Amino acid sequence: MAAYDAVDEASASRVLLWMGALGASLHLCTLLSYVLLPQLQKQHPAANLMVWHVFCNFMLTLGFVGQYFMQGEEGIADDECIVLSMYNQFFLLGSGLWYLMLSFDLFIALMNPWMGYAVKTWAYHTITWSLSALSAGAIYSFHLYGLSALNVCWIHRTASVRETNEGYWALLFGPLVVVWFVSFSVLLFATFRFARRQLDSTYRAKRRSLLQYFRYLVMYGLFWVVCGGLYYSEYLQSFSGRVAHHVQMALAIVFGLYPLVVLAVWSVNTDLVEHLGASGQPSNDDRTDHFSISLRKDLMRYTSVGIIRSLHELREASPRLERARSVFATYSASDVAVPSRSHSFGSLSRRSDDADVDGPGLYAEKKRLATTVRLNSTKLKVYYEKLGFTDYAPRIFENLRALAGIDGYETSFAGTLSETASEGKSGMLFYFTSDRKYIVKTMTKDEHAFLMRILPAYHAYVRSQPASLLVRYVGCHSMQLPVGWNKMFFVVMENVLCTDRVDERYDLKGTFAPALPPPLRVYIREPEARLLSPPAPTPTQLLHDDEFVERGTFLHVSADVRLQLLTQMTSDCGFLQEMGIMDYSCILGIRAFDPATDSKESLAKNAVVSADQRQVYYVGFIDILQHYSWAWKLQHVVLSAVQDRRKITALPPPEYALRFLSFIHAHLLRGDTTVRSTARPSFNYGAIP
Repeated sequence: MAAYDAVDEASASRVLLWMGALGASLHLCTLLSYVLLPQLQKQHPAANLMVWHVFCNFMLTLGFVGQYFMQGEEGIADDECIVLSMYNQFFLLGSGLWYLMLSFDLFIALMNPWMGYAVKTWAYHTITWSLSALSAGAIYSFHLYGLSALNVCWIHRTASVRETNEGYWALLFGPLVVVWFVSFSVLLFATFRFARRQLDSTYRAKRRSLLQYFRYLVMYGLFWVVCGGLYYSEYLQSFSGRVAHHVQMALAIVFGLYPLVVLAVWSVNTDLVEHLGASGQPSNDDRTDHFSISLRKDLMRYTSVGIIRSLHELREASPRLERARSVFATYSASDVAVPSRSHSFGSLSRRSDDADVDGPGLYAEKKRLATTVRLNSTKLKVYYEKLGFTDYAPRIFENLRALAGIDGYETSFAGTLSETASEGKSGMLFYFTSDRKYIVKTMTKDEHAFLMRILPAYHAYVRSQPASLLVRYVGCHSMQLPVGWNKMFFVVMENVLCTDRVDERYDLKGTFAPALPPPLRVYIREPEARLLSPPAPTPTQLLHDDEFVERGTFLHVSADVRLQLLTQMTSDCGFLQEMGIMDYSCILGIRAFDPATDSKESLAKNAVVSADQRQVYYVGFIDILQHYSWAWKLQHVVLSAVQDRRKITALPPPEYALRFLSFIHAHLLRGDTTVRSTARPSFNYGAIP
């Protein structure tokens, strides 16, 4: 009896044909449901990762079909299996690695829910496809290609059935054990974290996410356990004989049922049948969150509780706060030397002899709060979670809020924070208060340290320049995350675009664009004007320098307001240059203004009304925490060698400020010589000192 003759090659090829065709059809159904029913992407956590797993299996089943047409009457030789062996190994390992990425995604969500999804997806693709390509290359380099023990073009079988096939263990069995062990460990860890009661608002979403991961783990584990058991039984029969024939056919059936099992679990996890029966109807919101989004909702609640608690602590220390305010009153702008980049930040000369309140010490003050958050509650039990919260320089930021004329600060955090994805390359997350007056922005540890270093100079500058367009920081905090091991730093700042009624939004960095002459106001008939004007952007669309110049947008203000703005912007850029800051932006929002219904007194303090009283401009400088560090210097050297220096942002602070102001002068404040305004200037930030 010859070895490996339980099923001959011709019969095995026909089995692979039917198994591959049926499997490809079922996998295609799963892929089409993902494409044609976008609501499934919200219903299922990390749905795209599971789809890539299905895609790899789909390509693998197509390889089985291809082997049938490649095989001749005399079978297929090992040398004829080279391409198909590498193809099968690439997608077989890719299938397992994408399942592993599903577990990694859950683990990262638990450890760092703030990580941007685009960054993670890029890493997942890099890991999966590179390792799959390396394994396929290893098959070719070590001449492992050929017919396997089951007559599939993959890793060639050994001459003796009792000989250990090291290729199988290195390229299939070993990775399978690692994938299952890691997936089980992550799910166990997630279950342990989930056992700590969470907020009612996200409890069901988290439970649903864990159940989805649990179903995938059970499906994947049972499938490979059954396949492994059948393969071992085949091995015990030396891949020969009548019993081995039945076992190998059973193994083919089980392997061919995997696409059906995947489709079944996918349908349960996404409620596919329900969506097919009610296509187009919105799904229930409490079942559409990714695990990390659920955790972020909890953390938004923790953030609000911590800020409100810190304000209560500050209010309880009001007598000492009044003494601190008296210290601030003794400082003038000349008392605070704006430090250069070579100096140590944080030096502040104290003129008061007050022994209780140390002015410079207020900038380094840290207030640690130990408070609790009420979580789920039942008739018998009430669950709480301890919150580790740190408030940095609380009295300094309270003074900054007073300088900004902020009233009712605590009220803004009484509602629910709303999250929005970052539109910048930093990947930081933004949270808006319910009234949209303030933004809570996460920041890196380096950005937090830099803010604390420049805080004395920033505080003094804002006090001396009440009309400054720099973003107003009104709070700085950190929180030990109740999930994971990281500490989250975040800053609270006033929202420059503090209104929902914004028709156009621009983020201007001053990248090079040819200067345009002042436009001539020519009366054009309405149909022709619509043809000549570029299409209006959507309110949610953030435009940049190129679109700004292309559209010919500028601030249509009177000459005296233009002079005020240019003077203030020049002063602000000078301060940022002295601090060694670059990569900042001028955020501009434009909306329609009707004097009959809109009141100038109700506008935000950074609002500028146009000379013709038809538009309102919201202007401010944001992203002012990027210090020109060695990383920026290295980026400057690299980009300068391959790109036009006028188009890159990695510039030294003096060059960046000069280019930025040149852009402001040439485009944003270029003026309209045909405008003669007799109205009183409408610049609400205050007079320039």
